[in-house]
Amino acid sequence: MQRTPSKVVATKKVLLRTTNLFLLGLLLQGGYFHGRNNLTYGVDLDRIRWFGILQRISIAYLLAALCEVWLVNNVCVDSTVSYVKKYYIEWIVAILLSATYVSLLLGLYVPSWEFEAPGNNSTLPIPFYVTTTKTVNLEFAECSVNSPDYGPLPENSPNWCLAPFDPEGLLSSLMAAVTCFAGLHFGHLIVHLKLIGMPFSKPLYTLSYMFLTTGVSGFLFILMYFIVDVQKFKRPFILFQWMGMNALIVYILAASELFPAFVQGFYWHSPENNLVNLTESMFQTIFQSKRWGTLAFVLLEILFWCLAAGFLHMRGIYIKL
Repeated sequence: MQRTPSKVVATKKVLLRTTNLFLLGLLLQGGYFHGRNNLTYGVDLDRIRWFGILQRISIAYLLAALCEVWLVNNVCVDSTVSYVKKYYIEWIVAILLSATYVSLLLGLYVPSWEFEAPGNNSTLPIPFYVTTTKTVNLEFAECSVNSPDYGPLPENSPNWCLAPFDPEGLLSSLMAAVTCFAGLHFGHLIVHLKLIGMPFSKPLYTLSYMFLTTGVSGFLFILMYFIVDVQKFKRPFILFQWMGMNALIVYILAASELFPAFVQGFYWHSPENNLVNLTESMFQTIFQSKRWGTLAFVLLEILFWCLAAGFLHMRGIYIKL
Protein backbone atom coordinates (compact mmCIF):
# COMPACT_ATOMS: atom_id res chain seq x y z
CA MET A 1 0.00 0.00 0.00
CA GLN A 2 2.93 2.34 0.55
CA ARG A 3 3.93 1.97 -3.12
CA THR A 4 0.33 1.74 -4.39
CA PRO A 5 -1.84 4.26 -2.48
CA SER A 6 -4.90 3.54 -4.68
CA LYS A 7 -6.89 0.70 -3.13
CA VAL A 8 -8.46 -0.25 -6.46
CA VAL A 9 -5.07 -0.51 -8.19
CA ALA A 10 -3.67 -2.47 -5.24
CA THR A 11 -6.63 -4.86 -5.38
CA LYS A 12 -6.05 -5.50 -9.09
CA LYS A 13 -2.40 -6.33 -8.37
CA VAL A 14 -3.44 -8.69 -5.57
CA LEU A 15 -5.92 -10.49 -7.83
CA LEU A 16 -3.33 -10.78 -10.61
CA ARG A 17 -0.69 -12.24 -8.30
CA THR A 18 -3.24 -14.62 -6.75
CA THR A 19 -4.22 -15.87 -10.21
CA ASN A 20 -0.58 -16.33 -11.21
CA LEU A 21 0.20 -18.28 -8.04
CA PHE A 22 -2.86 -20.50 -8.41
CA LEU A 23 -2.18 -21.30 -12.07
CA LEU A 24 1.50 -21.96 -11.35
CA GLY A 25 0.43 -24.31 -8.56
CA LEU A 26 -1.89 -26.18 -10.90
CA LEU A 27 0.93 -26.61 -13.39
CA LEU A 28 3.55 -27.72 -10.85
CA GLN A 29 1.42 -29.63 -8.33
CA GLY A 30 -1.78 -30.43 -10.14
CA GLY A 31 -0.41 -33.80 -11.21
CA TYR A 32 1.01 -32.99 -14.64
CA PHE A 33 4.60 -33.46 -13.48
CA HIS A 34 5.14 -36.72 -11.62
CA GLY A 35 8.36 -35.84 -9.79
CA ARG A 36 11.41 -37.98 -9.08
CA ASN A 37 11.61 -41.63 -10.15
CA ASN A 38 8.86 -41.15 -12.70
CA LEU A 39 9.78 -40.16 -16.23
CA THR A 40 6.16 -39.77 -17.37
CA TYR A 41 4.01 -36.67 -17.34
CA GLY A 42 0.38 -35.74 -17.84
CA VAL A 43 -2.74 -35.68 -15.66
CA ASP A 44 -6.33 -36.80 -15.97
CA LEU A 45 -8.35 -33.58 -15.69
CA ASP A 46 -10.94 -35.47 -13.67
CA ARG A 47 -8.29 -36.17 -10.99
CA ILE A 48 -6.32 -32.91 -11.06
CA ARG A 49 -5.12 -31.68 -7.66
CA TRP A 50 -6.80 -28.31 -7.19
CA PHE A 51 -5.41 -27.44 -3.77
CA GLY A 52 -1.68 -28.05 -3.70
CA ILE A 53 0.84 -25.96 -1.81
CA LEU A 54 0.99 -22.95 -4.13
CA GLN A 55 -2.77 -22.96 -4.68
CA ARG A 56 -3.32 -22.83 -0.93
CA ILE A 57 -0.71 -20.10 -0.57
CA SER A 58 -2.52 -18.08 -3.23
CA ILE A 59 -5.78 -18.31 -1.24
CA ALA A 60 -4.01 -17.31 1.98
CA TYR A 61 -2.28 -14.43 0.21
CA LEU A 62 -5.58 -13.25 -1.29
CA LEU A 63 -7.34 -13.09 2.08
CA ALA A 64 -4.45 -11.42 3.91
CA ALA A 65 -3.67 -8.96 1.11
CA LEU A 66 -7.28 -7.85 0.65
CA CYS A 67 -7.59 -7.30 4.39
CA GLU A 68 -4.37 -5.29 4.33
CA VAL A 69 -5.71 -3.15 1.47
CA TRP A 70 -9.25 -2.53 2.70
CA LEU A 71 -9.44 -3.15 6.47
CA VAL A 72 -6.40 -1.32 7.87
CA ASN A 73 -7.38 1.92 9.61
CA ASN A 74 -5.65 5.15 8.65
CA VAL A 75 -4.03 5.67 12.04
CA CYS A 76 -0.53 6.96 12.73
CA VAL A 77 1.26 4.36 14.85
CA ASP A 78 3.10 6.05 17.73
CA SER A 79 2.13 3.76 20.60
CA THR A 80 0.92 0.26 21.37
CA VAL A 81 -2.69 1.47 21.53
CA SER A 82 -2.48 3.14 18.10
CA TYR A 83 -0.92 -0.03 16.68
CA VAL A 84 -3.87 -2.07 17.93
CA LYS A 85 -6.35 0.47 16.54
CA LYS A 86 -4.70 0.32 13.13
CA TYR A 87 -4.71 -3.47 12.71
CA TYR A 88 -7.33 -4.87 15.10
CA ILE A 89 -9.82 -5.68 12.31
CA GLU A 90 -7.26 -7.97 10.65
CA TRP A 91 -6.87 -9.92 13.88
CA ILE A 92 -10.65 -10.21 14.18
CA VAL A 93 -10.67 -11.77 10.70
CA ALA A 94 -7.84 -14.15 11.70
CA ILE A 95 -9.75 -15.20 14.85
CA LEU A 96 -12.92 -15.79 12.83
CA LEU A 97 -11.00 -17.93 10.34
CA SER A 98 -9.52 -19.98 13.21
CA ALA A 99 -12.93 -20.41 14.81
CA THR A 100 -14.42 -21.49 11.47
CA TYR A 101 -11.63 -24.02 10.99
CA VAL A 102 -12.08 -25.57 14.43
CA SER A 103 -15.88 -25.63 14.08
CA LEU A 104 -15.77 -27.39 10.71
CA LEU A 105 -13.02 -29.78 11.82
CA LEU A 106 -14.80 -30.90 14.99
CA GLY A 107 -18.45 -30.37 14.09
CA LEU A 108 -18.79 -31.33 10.43
CA TYR A 109 -20.38 -34.74 9.89
CA VAL A 110 -18.29 -36.97 7.62
CA PRO A 111 -20.27 -39.89 6.15
CA SER A 112 -18.93 -43.30 5.27
CA TRP A 113 -17.42 -43.60 1.83
CA GLU A 114 -16.61 -46.24 -0.73
CA PHE A 115 -13.49 -46.77 -2.77
CA GLU A 116 -12.55 -49.29 -5.43
CA ALA A 117 -8.93 -50.26 -5.03
CA PRO A 118 -6.85 -52.56 -7.24
CA GLY A 119 -6.12 -55.85 -5.49
CA ASN A 120 -4.50 -59.19 -6.22
CA ASN A 121 -6.03 -62.63 -5.97
CA SER A 122 -3.82 -65.69 -6.26
CA THR A 123 -6.57 -67.54 -8.08
CA LEU A 124 -6.99 -64.85 -10.75
CA PRO A 125 -4.35 -64.10 -13.41
CA ILE A 126 -5.45 -60.46 -13.77
CA PRO A 127 -5.99 -57.66 -11.23
CA PHE A 128 -9.48 -57.38 -9.78
CA TYR A 129 -11.23 -54.64 -7.81
CA VAL A 130 -12.64 -54.76 -4.34
CA THR A 131 -14.98 -52.23 -2.75
CA THR A 132 -14.47 -51.18 0.85
CA THR A 133 -16.46 -48.89 3.12
CA LYS A 134 -15.01 -47.05 6.08
CA THR A 135 -15.77 -43.89 8.04
CA VAL A 136 -13.18 -41.23 7.32
CA ASN A 137 -10.58 -41.27 10.09
CA LEU A 138 -7.34 -39.35 10.37
CA GLU A 139 -5.66 -42.23 12.25
CA PHE A 140 -3.80 -44.12 9.53
CA ALA A 141 -1.70 -46.50 11.65
CA GLU A 142 -2.97 -49.40 9.57
CA CYS A 143 -1.67 -47.78 6.39
CA SER A 144 2.02 -47.22 7.24
CA VAL A 145 4.69 -49.25 8.98
CA ASN A 146 6.24 -45.94 10.03
CA SER A 147 3.01 -44.47 11.42
CA PRO A 148 2.40 -41.62 12.17
CA ASP A 149 4.94 -40.89 9.44
CA TYR A 150 4.56 -41.97 5.82
CA GLY A 151 5.91 -45.39 4.95
CA PRO A 152 5.29 -48.68 3.12
CA LEU A 153 1.95 -50.41 3.54
CA PRO A 154 1.88 -53.10 6.26
CA GLU A 155 0.93 -56.64 5.39
CA ASN A 156 -2.82 -57.20 5.15
CA SER A 157 -3.48 -53.45 5.09
CA PRO A 158 -7.06 -52.50 4.17
CA ASN A 159 -7.77 -51.55 0.57
CA TRP A 160 -8.99 -48.07 1.51
CA CYS A 161 -5.36 -47.20 2.31
CA LEU A 162 -4.88 -46.87 -1.46
CA ALA A 163 -7.66 -44.28 -1.76
CA PRO A 164 -6.51 -40.82 -2.85
CA PHE A 165 -6.07 -38.63 0.23
CA ASP A 166 -4.90 -35.02 0.28
CA PRO A 167 -4.65 -33.46 3.77
CA GLU A 168 -3.81 -30.10 2.21
CA GLY A 169 -7.26 -29.33 0.87
CA LEU A 170 -9.74 -26.49 1.18
CA LEU A 171 -10.19 -26.66 4.97
CA SER A 172 -6.49 -26.32 5.77
CA SER A 173 -6.40 -23.23 3.53
CA LEU A 174 -8.14 -21.40 6.36
CA MET A 175 -5.21 -22.00 8.73
CA ALA A 176 -2.79 -21.22 5.92
CA ALA A 177 -4.46 -17.81 5.76
CA VAL A 178 -4.08 -17.38 9.53
CA THR A 179 -0.34 -18.10 9.33
CA CYS A 180 -0.19 -15.53 6.54
CA PHE A 181 -1.87 -13.00 8.84
CA ALA A 182 0.65 -13.83 11.59
CA GLY A 183 3.59 -13.34 9.22
CA LEU A 184 2.03 -10.10 7.98
CA HIS A 185 1.91 -8.73 11.51
CA PHE A 186 5.51 -9.68 12.17
CA GLY A 187 6.20 -7.45 9.18
CA HIS A 188 4.13 -4.67 10.76
CA LEU A 189 6.26 -4.96 13.87
CA ILE A 190 9.40 -4.60 11.76
CA VAL A 191 8.09 -1.37 10.28
CA HIS A 192 6.57 0.19 13.38
CA LEU A 193 8.48 -1.23 16.34
CA LYS A 194 11.83 -2.06 14.70
CA LEU A 195 11.42 -5.75 15.52
CA ILE A 196 11.61 -8.70 13.19
CA GLY A 197 9.28 -11.05 11.29
CA MET A 198 9.36 -14.61 10.11
CA PRO A 199 7.86 -16.52 7.18
CA PHE A 200 6.49 -19.88 8.22
CA SER A 201 7.08 -23.40 7.01
CA LYS A 202 4.13 -25.53 6.04
CA PRO A 203 2.78 -28.90 7.06
CA LEU A 204 -0.93 -29.43 7.86
CA TYR A 205 -1.86 -26.03 9.29
CA THR A 206 -3.65 -27.16 12.39
CA LEU A 207 -4.43 -24.49 14.96
CA SER A 208 -1.87 -25.79 17.45
CA TYR A 209 0.80 -26.15 14.77
CA MET A 210 0.21 -22.58 13.64
CA PHE A 211 0.79 -21.27 17.18
CA LEU A 212 3.86 -23.47 17.67
CA THR A 213 5.38 -22.49 14.33
CA THR A 214 4.70 -18.81 14.94
CA GLY A 215 6.52 -18.83 18.27
CA VAL A 216 9.47 -20.99 17.22
CA SER A 217 9.95 -19.18 13.93
CA GLY A 218 9.77 -15.78 15.58
CA PHE A 219 12.36 -16.80 18.19
CA LEU A 220 14.76 -18.20 15.59
CA PHE A 221 14.44 -15.12 13.43
CA ILE A 222 15.13 -12.87 16.42
CA LEU A 223 18.31 -14.86 16.94
CA MET A 224 19.25 -14.51 13.26
CA TYR A 225 18.46 -10.80 13.35
CA PHE A 226 20.71 -10.32 16.35
CA ILE A 227 23.60 -12.21 14.74
CA VAL A 228 23.32 -10.72 11.25
CA ASP A 229 21.96 -7.20 11.68
CA VAL A 230 23.04 -6.29 15.20
CA GLN A 231 26.40 -8.06 15.45
CA LYS A 232 27.04 -7.63 11.67
CA PHE A 233 28.11 -11.28 11.36
CA LYS A 234 26.86 -11.63 7.79
CA ARG A 235 29.28 -13.68 5.71
CA PRO A 236 28.29 -17.17 6.97
CA PHE A 237 24.67 -16.44 6.04
CA ILE A 238 25.22 -15.05 2.54
CA LEU A 239 24.01 -18.33 1.00
CA PHE A 240 20.59 -17.92 2.59
CA GLN A 241 20.43 -14.34 1.33
CA TRP A 242 21.05 -15.52 -2.22
CA MET A 243 18.39 -18.21 -1.95
CA GLY A 244 15.88 -15.71 -0.58
CA MET A 245 16.45 -13.43 -3.56
CA ASN A 246 15.33 -16.17 -5.94
CA ALA A 247 13.11 -18.29 -3.71
CA LEU A 248 10.46 -18.83 -6.40
CA ILE A 249 12.78 -20.34 -9.01
CA VAL A 250 14.37 -22.56 -6.34
CA TYR A 251 10.92 -23.73 -5.28
CA ILE A 252 9.88 -24.47 -8.86
CA LEU A 253 13.02 -26.38 -9.81
CA ALA A 254 13.93 -28.00 -6.49
CA ALA A 255 10.89 -28.35 -4.22
CA SER A 256 8.61 -29.24 -7.14
CA GLU A 257 11.32 -31.67 -8.34
CA LEU A 258 11.42 -30.43 -11.92
CA PHE A 259 15.21 -30.28 -12.02
CA PRO A 260 15.80 -33.73 -10.39
CA ALA A 261 13.26 -35.25 -12.79
CA PHE A 262 15.05 -33.59 -15.71
CA VAL A 263 18.42 -34.96 -14.57
CA GLN A 264 16.93 -38.43 -14.08
CA GLY A 265 15.90 -38.36 -17.73
CA PHE A 266 19.54 -39.07 -18.60
CA TYR A 267 20.40 -42.58 -17.41
CA TRP A 268 22.69 -45.52 -18.17
CA HIS A 269 20.85 -48.60 -19.58
CA SER A 270 18.14 -48.43 -16.89
CA PRO A 271 16.15 -45.42 -15.55
CA GLU A 272 17.35 -46.24 -12.02
CA ASN A 273 20.97 -45.63 -13.08
CA ASN A 274 20.90 -41.86 -13.07
CA LEU A 275 22.99 -39.17 -11.40
CA VAL A 276 20.39 -38.30 -8.76
CA ASN A 277 19.82 -41.85 -7.51
CA LEU A 278 23.50 -42.78 -7.71
CA THR A 279 24.51 -39.73 -5.67
CA GLU A 280 21.94 -40.48 -2.97
CA SER A 281 22.96 -44.15 -2.90
CA MET A 282 26.62 -43.15 -2.59
CA PHE A 283 25.90 -41.08 0.53
CA GLN A 284 23.82 -43.88 2.03
CA THR A 285 26.72 -46.26 1.45
CA ILE A 286 29.26 -43.85 2.96
CA PHE A 287 27.19 -43.29 6.11
CA GLN A 288 25.94 -46.91 6.16
CA SER A 289 22.49 -45.55 6.91
CA LYS A 290 19.58 -44.73 4.65
CA ARG A 291 18.40 -41.86 6.84
CA TRP A 292 21.79 -40.22 7.40
CA GLY A 293 22.71 -40.72 3.76
CA THR A 294 19.48 -39.11 2.64
CA LEU A 295 20.08 -36.22 5.04
CA ALA A 296 23.55 -35.65 3.58
CA PHE A 297 22.09 -35.76 0.08
CA VAL A 298 19.43 -33.17 0.99
CA LEU A 299 22.07 -30.88 2.54
CA LEU A 300 24.09 -31.18 -0.67
CA GLU A 301 20.96 -30.22 -2.62
CA ILE A 302 20.45 -27.17 -0.42
CA LEU A 303 24.07 -26.10 -0.93
CA PHE A 304 23.72 -26.58 -4.69
CA TRP A 305 20.63 -24.39 -4.90
CA CYS A 306 22.17 -21.72 -2.65
CA LEU A 307 25.10 -21.50 -5.07
CA ALA A 308 22.75 -21.56 -8.07
CA ALA A 309 20.75 -18.70 -6.56
CA GLY A 310 24.04 -16.84 -5.92
CA PHE A 311 24.97 -17.27 -9.58
CA LEU A 312 21.60 -15.83 -10.66
CA HIS A 313 22.10 -12.93 -8.23
CA MET A 314 25.51 -12.12 -9.67
CA ARG A 315 23.95 -12.14 -13.13
CA GLY A 316 21.13 -9.87 -11.97
CA ILE A 317 18.48 -12.49 -12.73
CA TYR A 318 15.44 -12.56 -10.42
CA ILE A 319 12.20 -14.47 -10.98
CA LYS A 320 9.04 -13.18 -9.32
CA LEU A 321 5.28 -13.01 -9.88
